[in-house]
Amino acid sequence: MYRTVLISVFVACAFFSIQAERVEGEVVPFITRINFPGLKAKLDANKDKVIILDFWMSDCPNCRKAAPFMNRMYSKYKRRGLLIIGLSVDKDLEAARKLMSAAGTSYPTFLADNTIMNAYGVRLVPYHIYIDRKGRIKKRETGFYEDKRSEIEKEIVKLLGESD
Repeated sequence: MYRTVLISVFVACAFFSIQAERVEGEVVPFITRINFPGLKAKLDANKDKVIILDFWMSDCPNCRKAAPFMNRMYSKYKRRGLLIIGLSVDKDLEAARKLMSAAGTSYPTFLADNTIMNAYGVRLVPYHIYIDRKGRIKKRETGFYEDKRSEIEKEIVKLLGESD
């Protein structure tokens, strides 16, 4: 009996925490750690969205340039189904929080562990993975520079327009 109640509470907590991730426009005021199963659960819970996994590090100059741009893309396209999940590869939680604050980041952001980085083949940052509404990885790219802004936005618009 005790085991059944405990399992029921755990499942209910997991269900409601995953559903809370789907609240559009929610400002995430802090960064937390996430492991591979946690990220997989978030991806599965948002399969109807176009998702960009945005790997970054606070002391990376190109990541500091990309962060405000990615935030603008999120604000512009979230109502059409875009979800950006920030994944900081920082070891220093405070450094990651400072960059998020400076960039005005409003999309969910987490500290990624090495398991996540290895699973997605992340060797350099910034690194972006584009996932379609069916949960398929459509594109991977490393780096960020001024001319890349229009490429990124075109890819977002293209994925948001796909229905199959």
